[in-house]
Amino acid sequence: MGRAKQGQFDQEEKTNRALALCVEIGAIEICDSHEDTYIDTLEYSDYDELTTAILKNNPDSIDFFDNRDDMLDSIGDAMGSAGDECGSCEKNRNS
Repeated sequence: MGRAKQGQFDQEEKTNRALALCVEIGAIEICDSHEDTYIDTLEYSDYDELTTAILKNNPDSIDFFDNRDDMLDSIGDAMGSAGDECGSCEKNRNS
């Protein structure tokens, strides 16, 4: 595997770990009907504050990342991938 591909894989793993941490702390929830859909609970608009809350709740979570800034970036990616609501559920409600 090339370096660029490995870097992309590593970042994907970090984002997935950040997603799990965000779900654990309640910043993101998983759609009840669509397990692969993440929804922003809108509890945290400041990702730095969210990172601090995650570290307070689970201090060892930093170990998966290079440093706090890397963790903050991954949490930003995770939160950016969560929608305000599930697109599939919204589509079914509007039909």
